[in-house]
Amino acid sequence: MEVRGAVGAWHPSYFTKAIESYAEGEQVPVPTEPDPGGLAGVVAAALGEPRGKVTVEDLPDGDQTVD
Repeated sequence: MEVRGAVGAWHPSYFTKAIESYAEGEQVPVPTEPDPGGLAGVVAAALGEPRGKVTVEDLPDGDQTVD
């Protein structure tokens, strides 16, 4: 599986709660640095696949996609 997108704009919690769903005044988690390994691990776990089957490519200003 390939994950492509703006890796630096990703935070693990975004897979369980979308940024748009935070209430006004509620703290939205913000990534402190790109974490391609963390992203690959979360995607692999969510899909029930081994981590080695997931690759990550950083595309600045790109939407994240999984192929």
